[in-house]
Amino acid sequence: MRVNYFAFSFLRGGAAIAAEKFYYLGSRNFSVRSFCVEELSGDDRREAPAPMAFRYHYFLRLLEYCLLIFVRKDVDVKHSINLFSCRLVRDALQSCFGSDEIVHLHWINNDTLSLWDLAKVPPYSIITLHDEWLIAGAEHYQNPFGPQGALDGYSSGKLSLCKLVNKYCWFLKYKLLSQRKDLIVTAPSNWLCERAAQSPVLAGNQIELLPNPIDTGVFAPLLETEKQRIRNELGIGAEDFVLVFGGVALEKNRLKGGAELEKALVALAKRLPKDVTDRITLLVFGGDVTSKVCMAGFRTVHCGRVSSSGGMQRTYGVGDFTVVPSQVEAFGQVAAESLSCGVPVICFDTSGLRDVVQHGVSGFVADFLSVDSLAVQIERAVRLGEADRSRMGRAGRASIEKNFSFEKVEEAYLDLLNRVHSRKTEQLQRNKQG
Repeated sequence: MRVNYFAFSFLRGGAAIAAEKFYYLGSRNFSVRSFCVEELSGDDRREAPAPMAFRYHYFLRLLEYCLLIFVRKDVDVKHSINLFSCRLVRDALQSCFGSDEIVHLHWINNDTLSLWDLAKVPPYSIITLHDEWLIAGAEHYQNPFGPQGALDGYSSGKLSLCKLVNKYCWFLKYKLLSQRKDLIVTAPSNWLCERAAQSPVLAGNQIELLPNPIDTGVFAPLLETEKQRIRNELGIGAEDFVLVFGGVALEKNRLKGGAELEKALVALAKRLPKDVTDRITLLVFGGDVTSKVCMAGFRTVHCGRVSSSGGMQRTYGVGDFTVVPSQVEAFGQVAAESLSCGVPVICFDTSGLRDVVQHGVSGFVADFLSVDSLAVQIERAVRLGEADRSRMGRAGRASIEKNFSFEKVEEAYLDLLNRVHSRKTEQLQRNKQG
């Protein structure tokens, strides 16, 4: 049995990292191939376009990007129309028709596979949702605050160019996918499973929960001596309270909750005496190390882009809490990695984070989009004693090991692959007999 993995990238971004982990789990048990668009030098495991083909594909992406500037100028949620396909990916998909090889599709935006070429996805393919794009129009996340346009085909509300584009994209997906009964759609959280199950686009297809695997061997608690050594290198005192968070695209992507976090920190500064605020340090990872992210006057240390899992483990490990202020998360990768490192998490009560963080057990959960509630939960974390903080860290680590470890997810994933292979084999036999 061979499993074929498809994604725009297996390197950069949460979806790419998750795809790489499933590729790794598959490779431990079966023959595998992987196809991507992003050019990766020195990685002979991937089949990617030649340099000139990649540049041509990048040019096509720029054309779509320019079009989207006009389409979503008043909408700050990421959109993808997927007007074009990467030829390598499309041809590899077509080669899987009529064989017992399994197709596992991950994040296929950035014109990895066009809307029209969704019809070329072979029967009994596995499609993993890393956001809501497949069940929405061109949006990667539907509006989490009001009526869900993708449930009624964007037929209600005011008319706009952005809405027309979303409506057309949604209609194409509905036309190509809703009548199929053979796709297996997986989602990393119960929230996203529920959203997929409600979608008319996937009405006839199977929806299954398949969490993103966490490498608990890499994402593990630091020894106290190592924690203090890294703190010294960063100029952070042993008695400082360190709040870790990701600072990538906070200003460009409102769904990451940067505005809510900044307001919560302003409120927090008013709630705490100066001697307490003086020992609070914000440890920011992601983006350029010269980034000017500095919130509410708190001391800020910038790690810049952290490219390795080991680097992220050390970043989480020197913190006392990690804050994930996202308005919506398909899974909550940062939260899960932090908990695996024994560092509790503060977040909003929302989406995939509900599967990862337990209020009062492995962290503190604020009321959805309530700045005051988020400030209160951060204050609780600051005032928490070391013994209680350690207890939360141990509980978080135990939860990740139980629910999201490689071993746990691999068991469910291999069961899925074997079931899909059996169904494909039976269908092929029926086709031959017919």
